[in-house]
Amino acid sequence: MELIQIIVFQFQIHQNLIFHQVYLKKEDPLKMEAIRVIKSNFYIEDCKFNDNFSIYDGGIFYVLDSYSFIAQNIEAYNSTALEKGSLIYMNSSENIKTTGYIINAVQTNSGNINKKIKGGSLIASVEGYSSLYIENFYVFSDLYSCYFSSYCIPNVSYKEITFDIGVNANMNINNSILNSIFKARSTSLITINNSDISNHFVTESIIYIDKNLYFDGHYIINNCNFNENISYYGCILNIQNLDSSGSSVEFNNSTFSKNYSMYNGGVIYSKVKSLYLYISFNNCIFDDNSCHYQGFISYSLSKSDEPFFSNIDELRKIENAFATPPVNLRFISNSLNSVSLLSGESLQNDIKFNLIDDYNNLYITFTEDIDYYSPIDVVFLSIETNDPFNTALIGQNLSYCTNNICHIPPVKIVGNPGFYNLIIRIHGSEEINKFDEVLFNFDLIINPCNDSRYINNDIENIGFKSW
Repeated sequence: MELIQIIVFQFQIHQNLIFHQVYLKKEDPLKMEAIRVIKSNFYIEDCKFNDNFSIYDGGIFYVLDSYSFIAQNIEAYNSTALEKGSLIYMNSSENIKTTGYIINAVQTNSGNINKKIKGGSLIASVEGYSSLYIENFYVFSDLYSCYFSSYCIPNVSYKEITFDIGVNANMNINNSILNSIFKARSTSLITINNSDISNHFVTESIIYIDKNLYFDGHYIINNCNFNENISYYGCILNIQNLDSSGSSVEFNNSTFSKNYSMYNGGVIYSKVKSLYLYISFNNCIFDDNSCHYQGFISYSLSKSDEPFFSNIDELRKIENAFATPPVNLRFISNSLNSVSLLSGESLQNDIKFNLIDDYNNLYITFTEDIDYYSPIDVVFLSIETNDPFNTALIGQNLSYCTNNICHIPPVKIVGNPGFYNLIIRIHGSEEINKFDEVLFNFDLIINPCNDSRYINNDIENIGFKSW
């Protein structure tokens, strides 16, 4: 079928048309496909779009600086844009400020191709000074072949971004059923009302915030249901980085049920301080959310850095609902909390401890009897002394935590007699289990050697006598 292009015109389509396999392979300087709408008033209703494909923006609709755009009673099947907006790409200048409407629409199986989705936004990309209003919209997409697999990462990096809203743009979604991911740029606003976002597998989260990547827009979410979604961490909300001039997210009267994260934070995961200034949950219900490790509802830097919850006292009664990175350690009963030895002796194998978070809960580490684990799962520790000029460690000073127990390696300690501190550094590995390094100290005493009983020489050839 030939491409339809409307430029400086008023155009209406009322017939029951089917657009099938609109596909332009050659280079096109306007970078758009299917239906182009430029500086026009456009209305379309009761039409179907099947197997349409664009190598640029706008798999079905490309709307640029138009005066009005309305699409009603639309069905889109297997339509994809390799750049942005498989259903619609919309952009307008400050002097035009296009407002568009999509009403009563169904989109199925976008992105179902063996090609990399470069810019993202499988459904809509809204840029410039545009506003898009969506009402009664239903999305059904089989985007992945690796559901429920802890170690399966889709091979298309931006394929899962379904709504991408640019700087100064706005989007309003009402009464819709979605399995979608939202990324709003600086100063943009996404409002979602009376909608369901369910049964979706994502690598990051439904809402992803990172000022360093310019995903730091604003969200207002009212009366929505988030059910049975799965992600690696922070299933609904993942906050990597923001500042006082950046993003805000407000959830009102919404329900979060049976969402699951494979690592930390069943609903929320945050690496940001003072999150309560930017993120709020007002009169929200949390039911049977979970994760593999810490924080069935929320995983934050500390108790004082959590989002605002209007019912926080009630939610804290839920076991493992809230968690933080480790802030303390608890020595196990058969362990020592101080070490006294001669120069050249090794630490004992029985110095063991648990990691404790800001809620005084056990910080969970991986178990050795699982079939498979990734380095992402591992919490590592290293040991050192506070005085490297008078002490030295000989041998392996690195270890890790298993079955929720951390073991100090049996390293040999040499040095001048005196009182020191043995320092334990705790850190997660890679990005998913990463947290700020935690330091713990306990007493180390190197006793004088009895020369009448021991041969006391610089055996290790490092400047300290030992036996």
